[in-house]
Amino acid sequence: MILLPAFSLMAGLAEQFEDYQYARWGEGVMLTGYTGAGGDLVIPGLIEGLPVLAIGDLAFRNHAELTRVSIPASVTRIGRGAFNYCEGLGRVTIPGSVDLIAESAFASCPSLVEVTLGEGITEIGNQAFAHCRSLAGITIPGSVRVFGTGVLSDCTGLTRVTLREGVSELGRSMFLGCTGLKEVSLPI
Repeated sequence: MILLPAFSLMAGLAEQFEDYQYARWGEGVMLTGYTGAGGDLVIPGLIEGLPVLAIGDLAFRNHAELTRVSIPASVTRIGRGAFNYCEGLGRVTIPGSVDLIAESAFASCPSLVEVTLGEGITEIGNQAFAHCRSLAGITIPGSVRVFGTGVLSDCTGLTRVTLREGVSELGRSMFLGCTGLKEVSLPI
């Protein structure tokens, strides 16, 4: 019996629509790759008439030319390492429809200065935004119930964090190496 990683199987089954590689996933599709030029990217909510429900593991990894990403409200999951090492990525908007931002999803994006997290996100995985050294501030919605280890670790430019009402527990080593952190606002 030969076991192959799920990602390898997904890549083999991928279909192409414009600049996006995708695979069927539940009642919709999961993006598995991107071949576009970059710049400001608005990910479509539909591909071939099916909703984009997930961004797969490593789907946009190493796309240095991406500068801004807007994720549609149809997406419920952002996979492991989906956008990590996107060196030019400066801004990202994640809607509240997303339940899970997986491990290292946006890690090591050194130009990332702005992250907008929608109310409704429930889980942020290990090191999801680690090593984003230009990130100065972030607001965590009250809907987040689960934090992985080191979610914001080594974000040396991080100076302020706002936690909205509803956040009751932080992950281990969440701010490890955040040497510039001056302010953490907690709900009263």
